[in-house]
Amino acid sequence: MTKYCSVKGLIAFAGAISLLSCVNHRFPSNVHAEEEAIVPVFSTDISTFVTEVDIYPIDTTVIFSSVTKMVADEKGNLFMLDSRGMIHSLSPDGRRGPLTLRRGRASNEYTSVMDISYSDGRISILEDSRIKVFDVQNTQNSLQIELSQVKDPVDAIASIPGGKFYLFSAYSASTQNDKKEQGDMVRLIDSGGRLISESVPRNDCTFSMNNISQSRNHYYLRPQNSESVFLRLDEETMAPAFKVNFGEKAMPERYYYDVAGEDIGAYMMSDYYKLPMDYHDTKDYVYCRFCGSQAAECAMVYSRKNSKSIAWENTRDDSNFRILGSDDDSFILISVNQDGELGPLGRIIQPLLAEKCQIGQGAIVRIKFCF
Repeated sequence: MTKYCSVKGLIAFAGAISLLSCVNHRFPSNVHAEEEAIVPVFSTDISTFVTEVDIYPIDTTVIFSSVTKMVADEKGNLFMLDSRGMIHSLSPDGRRGPLTLRRGRASNEYTSVMDISYSDGRISILEDSRIKVFDVQNTQNSLQIELSQVKDPVDAIASIPGGKFYLFSAYSASTQNDKKEQGDMVRLIDSGGRLISESVPRNDCTFSMNNISQSRNHYYLRPQNSESVFLRLDEETMAPAFKVNFGEKAMPERYYYDVAGEDIGAYMMSDYYKLPMDYHDTKDYVYCRFCGSQAAECAMVYSRKNSKSIAWENTRDDSNFRILGSDDDSFILISVNQDGELGPLGRIIQPLLAEKCQIGQGAIVRIKFCF
């Protein structure tokens, strides 16, 4: 089974909020989401729910390691951050894309990458304590934003129209604030780095991983407490968009603090379902991942047409078949033709990869569901 993460060095989950002005805001408990999906009994074979898989081999001159984050522009070009901290660009059919960025200290280069986002023709790179913004078509056009008004280390970024940014901080500058649940985890700043508002108090265990995902030019903050509600990051507000209903398997409120006693191992290995992340949607379907019993990685797809869902458990080798994005019709993966012990999704995709790609060659995979 795929383990979500090491049981060492990770901390605290938090609650949902609405950003309306230059002050702090809190969501009430039991927020009402726009959509809700009930997690069903797991399937071991999902092939009858998949109607189409398209494989686009990636140009072999594009050398990348495993993709940790992907965002897309309005034309379907993909921008990928890999596990080495390198940024790559692909056209929709697997050729080299429009963005060319190099690591370095020049004004049109980047030194390190915590996270990436895209909006309005520009790619934004979160470095340690600043944001570098590049014009995709001409990286000589760049902007550097210092984060001097943000008091905590920043892990994730979402750029939104109007030049604003949402920033997520899993950890406080002081560990005492993490334990006492003081302060907030989300900041909204303007293009000059000025703080507009703070929100999302730390209520339970969180992690500095996969907190913000892009889906069809919108960004979503993964659930930060037992409510399991994804928040859509709009221009002025955080909208409760999608609730994952785990039923009896739902993590109890404040489990990490009150029951697990701040023991991250007990939290991750518990039989409860936890950590919904990677929200991606098409017009008719929604995908997300979550952590199951014994820290097993699980995935689900929800149908907006009939309010039904399918779910399955991934294997250790299924990180190669993680859905990274979506458009109106398809979910998008970046997969590599390689052998392994595969779960329900990998068993569908791998034979098709082997037909079109050399061993070790990557491909853009677009997959459609119907149920």
